[in-house]
Amino acid sequence: MLTSVAVAVCLIFVAWAKMETVQITYEISSLVEREEQLASDQRRLRAELAELRAPSHLETLAPALGLVAPEAGQVVVVTEDPEALSATLGDQARP
Repeated sequence: MLTSVAVAVCLIFVAWAKMETVQITYEISSLVEREEQLASDQRRLRAELAELRAPSHLETLAPALGLVAPEAGQVVVVTEDPEALSATLGDQARP
């Protein structure tokens, strides 16, 4: 009798372990699918961002935003050399 109970308990444990394995396998498949979807979304969004940052796209938006090209003397070139920057700013300050 004790052996029959032990065998029944073992069979129940094996069945439970098999069901857990199948459930975890489904969860893993679902997560892999979700990861692939997120990677696809990320690639699409990066491409869209690159398109939105493209100079040609920004040039088409500028007039609608009231932006115009800078006139001569409105552009300051910043360098790592502080003396060159001071000279550039000094040259622009003189009429």
